Amino acid sequence: MRPPERDPEYSAQVWLEYADIDLRAGEKLAGDAEVALVVCFHAQQAAEKALKAYLCHIGVAQIPKTHDLE
Repeated sequence: MRPPERDPEYSAQVWLEYADIDLRAGEKLAGDAEVALVVCFHAQQAAEKALKAYLCHIGVAQIPKTHDLE
């Protein structure tokens, strides 16, 4: 997955689209107890990408390349 462009609003929209993909993947798998951890992974990824979208929206110039967002 390539990072969104530098325009903050465009970047926010792209991150939200990525989050939506993770949410839809989790929803499709949600009925299968054998893959519950995968559903949780997609939910976490969606939350992280939505947070990155918010950070872009409020003008945070550099979003850290980490999975540890405080």
